[in-house]
Amino acid sequence: MSDFASLEDAYQAVDDAAHCDEFPPEAPTVYLPNGASTGEMRMCTGSVALFWSGSDQERADVRLLLASAGSPEEDKWVYFLDGGNWFLADISECCGFPVGRC
Repeated sequence: MSDFASLEDAYQAVDDAAHCDEFPPEAPTVYLPNGASTGEMRMCTGSVALFWSGSDQERADVRLLLASAGSPEEDKWVYFLDGGNWFLADISECCGFPVGRC
């Protein structure tokens, strides 16, 4: 998948392909335990977030944090779609959201 020059460029491509909500909610603030940067984030739907960063380490750290929200023993998962310098995360199964779309 392609790299994008900015979060806005990545969002436009995702929106063109997946038709994000017209008025998605504001992105929540994500904090890593070590205080490191999390890159930039924008919501596509109420439960699908787009993360963008020029740093492989930032993306890996945020992905690991989000994956830990899942609960395999309860069959609740975080789903990812990885791009070059961005990824989508669907947290609908594990964070009290109805099953989303994107």
